[in-house]
Amino acid sequence: MAAAYTGVSPTEVIVGAGADEVLDIVAKACLPAGSLALVPIPTYAMYGVLTSQRAARVLAVPRLPAADGFRLDVDAVCARLPEVSVAWLCTPNNPTGAADTGADVERVLEAAAALPMPPVVVVDEAYFEFTGQTFVERRERYPNLLCVRTVSKAFGLAGVRVGWAVGARPLIARLERVRPPGSVSTISTTLAAAALRQPAYARDNAARLSAERDWLAAELAALGWPSPPSVANFLLVRIGDHAAADGAAEHLLRSGIVPRTFGPANPLRGHLRLTVRSRSENERLLEVVRGWHAA
Repeated sequence: MAAAYTGVSPTEVIVGAGADEVLDIVAKACLPAGSLALVPIPTYAMYGVLTSQRAARVLAVPRLPAADGFRLDVDAVCARLPEVSVAWLCTPNNPTGAADTGADVERVLEAAAALPMPPVVVVDEAYFEFTGQTFVERRERYPNLLCVRTVSKAFGLAGVRVGWAVGARPLIARLERVRPPGSVSTISTTLAAAALRQPAYARDNAARLSAERDWLAAELAALGWPSPPSVANFLLVRIGDHAAADGAAEHLLRSGIVPRTFGPANPLRGHLRLTVRSRSENERLLEVVRGWHAA
């Protein structure tokens, strides 16, 4: 995997059976029982799940509201860093689709590095190919930084189950101590390595999906399902209240379309997350949405 990055040593990379296993390794190595992990809310639900599995506690820090694009509340995040062992960041953020600015993430990294005991700052770059923004090259300046990637998004190889992280050598060595042996098959790593040698494919696929995403967003908005700007391969659509979103989700499921739903306690209740697919599949989605409105 290191060959895909200029100047990255194999000792600065850890590979797992999907990005979720890499995140699980971080939790095992860096979150002792009773510790705190900072989670900007809303974000990828697995950060909270993995934290809780280690008998650690989630320190939820709300993101800025939808009107501000669900950006990080950088001041609030930085103020709580002294309390935590791990800070989970995701950019572009899942499930809102918004990318945090480089300046915002840099402020968090600076604030963490200035502490006597810096927390591990995980920057989940699963959707990196859609923006080109990465923090990998900052690993030497910030030895507590870990950047996580996957072939499951822009490369479309979710079934291969290969994720990896890049960080300073001491941090990777710390993670390697709890990495399960043989968790990634040679077949998977061979396929992933072949994909990474063709970055143009991922860039082209990301560009195609991005154009399709913008078209789909406009079509859904015309049907009364607006979404905030997204830079990833999905849309966070506003349906109405929680009951309306549940009803819409049920209608989609009966038609064979599986949306991401959010519970009544989630700040995104009333929304659904929809993955952008091919034009024919997206037209099928629009047909089903029109049927829901007509019902």
